Order: sequence, then C-alpha cells, then structure tokens
Amino acid sequence: MKTLFIFSLITFSFFKLNAQRILTEDYSNANRFSVYQSNPLTLYLFERIKLEYRFDEKNAFNIAGTRYWNVNIGYQIAGEFRRYHFFTEKNEFFYYGRLGFGEQFYENTPKKKVPFVYLTYGTGIGVHFNITNHFFLDLSGGIKFIEYDRFPLDVPFSFKYFGPAEIADFAFYFGFNL
Repeated sequence: MKTLFIFSLITFSFFKLNAQRILTEDYSNANRFSVYQSNPLTLYLFERIKLEYRFDEKNAFNIAGTRYWNVNIGYQIAGEFRRYHFFTEKNEFFYYGRLGFGEQFYENTPKKKVPFVYLTYGTGIGVHFNITNHFFLDLSGGIKFIEYDRFPLDVPFSFKYFGPAEIADFAFYFGFNL
C-alpha cells in the first residue's frame, strides 16, 4: 500500500510538472495550428470544425467544415482570413473575411430531396480569449451573404434564420492550440 501511494505521488508530481510546462509555454508566436469546435448548443442543427494556421503573429487562415442535419440537410466548406490585434496580454481582437460554398438538400416532397449548390461570403469582427496557452474561446459576429444557382420556392424557416442563408453570422467556439 505504501509503494502504491509513493508511486501515485511520483506520477502525480511528474504530470503536474509536465502540465505546468505545457501551460506556461509561449503560444503568442507564429507558425502554429489551432483546432476549433463549435458551440455544443447548436448540435441540434449543425456541427462545425475549423483548422487554423497562424503564419505570423497577426495573420491566420482558417478552413472550416460544417455538416447540417435535421431540417437543413447538407454541408458547407469555407476559407477564412483573419487579422489579429492584441488588446490585452492574453486576449485578441480580430476581423475576418470568409468565402465558401455548400450544398443543401431541400425536401420537395416527403420522398424526394432536391439538391442545390450555393456560394457564401461575408465579413465580421471577433474576440479571441486565450484561457491558457493551449485552450481558448472565440466569439465572432458579422454579416454573411449567399448566392445560389437555383433555390426552392418554399425555404424552411431554419434555413433562412439559423442555417447557411442567415445574414447575421454569429459564432462561438471552443479551441485548442496544437
């Protein structure tokens, strides 16, 4: 029992020291990847995951994949350029521009789904809260526009106001710096 206690204490100390080293590394420098996970409250309608590469201290490129289900069955892929500015030691303000495309499957009849392709573009601002050197929260808001090749006449409410066609583009992410 004494050996198990000593082993546990040594293991805990090792992980604590390792965690302290990881949490105090400087991640404000360039050339790093980050993974973003969308707000869990939106899982009823969609799931969005982003991969960001920061190629210098202020500029980054994101690629995002979104999968819609329930009422708005489809997907969306978008590229985003961000320009960061620190406003405190740990938090950053940013503005962004986004361009993407997607495909939705609109139910024309209960048994027939009609696909249509669209292009989306937009811009906005946001705040990036660095909780630790690895974990962060990301809040952004902006406007988004949509262009499409053909569009069904009866568009579902959720597609216009909570899906890809919403003009107000609000996002809340949890993230991890790799």
